[in-house]
Amino acid sequence: DAVPSWDGNTDKLAQWITRLNDIADRSSTIRIQLGSVASDRFTDRAQQWWCSLSVADRQKYRSSWDNLRDAIGEYWMNLAWVDKTREQARRARYRDYKHPDETPSDYFMRKKELYDLVHNVTEIELIRAIMRGAPQEWSALLQDHKVTSISELQKLIAQLEDKLLALE
Repeated sequence: DAVPSWDGNTDKLAQWITRLNDIADRSSTIRIQLGSVASDRFTDRAQQWWCSLSVADRQKYRSSWDNLRDAIGEYWMNLAWVDKTREQARRARYRDYKHPDETPSDYFMRKKELYDLVHNVTEIELIRAIMRGAPQEWSALLQDHKVTSISELQKLIAQLEDKLLALE
């Protein structure tokens, strides 16, 4: 159960791939074995896609996580998906209609994950993108700290979370 299942929902694909990349990074043996294990964790649309592949392709993709991830990327993370996800990242706002109960930290992680997936931006550009989607009231509270890295911003948001929530 350490390897999560995936049902073909592209809205959950980024989280799933990030989790499996973390697992694969544990060792080269795990990276190789993960191709086979992860493909056994497909359900619903992902399982239908997998079964539609030729036996030769499935064998190739099972041979390592890198091969399977590349195949998933080619099929599921196509240009239309990238465009849609870039737009999602750009439009993501704190407590938008799909996330009405998120915390400031939840918002930070959601926006960062979207940007990391489809944008190649500097840390300063990412900080600006995150702050553009945050309430204006956050700026006054956060600007005193002169944040220069994304990890500083994440820690600061966590430290000031109660104060940020109180601004609403």
